[in-house]
Amino acid sequence: MLIDIKLSFVETTSLFIKNIKIYGGDYYQWYVGISIDPKHSFLNIHEVDMLEKSWIISSECPIDFAKYLKNFLITIGCLNNIELDLYEPGHNPRVYLYRMK
Repeated sequence: MLIDIKLSFVETTSLFIKNIKIYGGDYYQWYVGISIDPKHSFLNIHEVDMLEKSWIISSECPIDFAKYLKNFLITIGCLNNIELDLYEPGHNPRVYLYRMK
């Protein structure tokens, strides 16, 4: 599922939460991260099977927006390892979320 960040923060957050509920599981069963290339993160870092479809990727967004969204999702129970976040100054990252097995 791809989510367009052109929405407000509240609308974007609501879409992330709605999709967590659609795919199922508790928040602690979901992992949230930030990456300039989330597909690379899925395949090479987290070894996520993208055919499973229990993942969400946002469109590109300013780093402050991405960090705020990630921190909100961590606050409600999603997991994160900051060392695995892949972003660089000058590049707009994406927020990604996937259900852990």
